[in-house]
Amino acid sequence: MNIIRSILVAALLLPAFTLPAQDVLDGIAVGTCTCLKELDRTVHKGEALQMQLGLCMMKVATPYEKELRKQYKVDMSRLDQGAGEKLGELVGMRLVAVCPEFLEMLSEMEGDAEAPVVEQLAATVTGVVTGLRDRQFSTILVKDVSGRTVELLRLEHFQNADVLAGSGATGMKGTFSFIVRELYDPVAGTYRSHNVLVGLELE
Repeated sequence: MNIIRSILVAALLLPAFTLPAQDVLDGIAVGTCTCLKELDRTVHKGEALQMQLGLCMMKVATPYEKELRKQYKVDMSRLDQGAGEKLGELVGMRLVAVCPEFLEMLSEMEGDAEAPVVEQLAATVTGVVTGLRDRQFSTILVKDVSGRTVELLRLEHFQNADVLAGSGATGMKGTFSFIVRELYDPVAGTYRSHNVLVGLELE
């Protein structure tokens, strides 16, 4: 069951149970709702709207990383390994209760037959560009504060994408948003997971 359908089921069951007392999820829900209110939904539609929902939730949830790990076992560094879906469902149930804009957005996304359903939230990595590999597609190498290097595949346009071209991108610092997609590898003859870059906030 994907995130959108999980939240819709929660909305139907909401009168049958009482949500826990106010905690970190309420703060994240309120902040996410504020972010959603600022979106121009005449511009963001379908997949773009779903992506903005994930980015809003990630942006608001990041300062609560320790509390989420302690209270709900949600590891923000493992959003591409199931933690993103869990976070979406937890915060989504609170949004159903407090954010009319979110319910309208759910209705739009569920009713859009052509828009792919969100399978996960965008993950982020903050660090510095250490290199680029330009083959059929461009791969950006980013080293985070822990010294880990993350490979990000650039497939589509997003804000600030153009600054990642050429040798001048090396040494650039920022927060990189990405989602994991299964892409076909003709050499291996199978599908492989790739971190696809979808956003960049420069420092």
